[in-house]
Amino acid sequence: IEPLSKKITPLLIKETYKKFNIPEGRKYVIFMGALTNPRKGAFEAIQAFRMAKQKIPDLHLILIGAWDTRLTLAIKTNLIHKVLEKLAKANHITVTGWVNEEDKYALLSGGSVFISPTSYEAFGIAICEALYNRLPVITTDVGGCRYLVRKNVDGILIKDSHDIESFAKAIEMLIKNPQKAKQMGLNGNHRVKHNFTWERTVEKLEKLY
Repeated sequence: IEPLSKKITPLLIKETYKKFNIPEGRKYVIFMGALTNPRKGAFEAIQAFRMAKQKIPDLHLILIGAWDTRLTLAIKTNLIHKVLEKLAKANHITVTGWVNEEDKYALLSGGSVFISPTSYEAFGIAICEALYNRLPVITTDVGGCRYLVRKNVDGILIKDSHDIESFAKAIEMLIKNPQKAKQMGLNGNHRVKHNFTWERTVEKLEKLY
């Protein structure tokens, strides 16, 4: 990933959250990806959030991503629309749409937990960016996800992307154990900085050649 040149400060985070009309004083669960691409798991993320919110009322879901027209399933897309409308009316969810790099990093930095119930990722740029911004990650134990996220070190790995209950329990566990969540975020940040920035990638290539 390419680190942001501008420093993300608490003031910048506050201003960015205000810009997107995100209510203050909540615990923020963040999903980032194409909302209508079934492989990314937006529907599962929303359902896991709804289940976790029954136990933790001050949760708020932030969906960062566009309505992608590729690989869409009409039935699931309609379900997502219906659920989002209901949650939006109750002010439980914010859909940002496409965001620039500064806003993206500020939104991630202000979050509590990052969720990615993906069915497959070759690498997982969104997960990498979440880790870089010190967010503990809850994702599926598949492909590049298991390479990026070390189980119970940088986050939590769930076997099945459709296991909504396990994703919800993982959200609940991390929100109720903020010190554990913080340490996972720090672990992930350290790992990404030392392994997955473009600068480090170039250094590794230079050593090879």
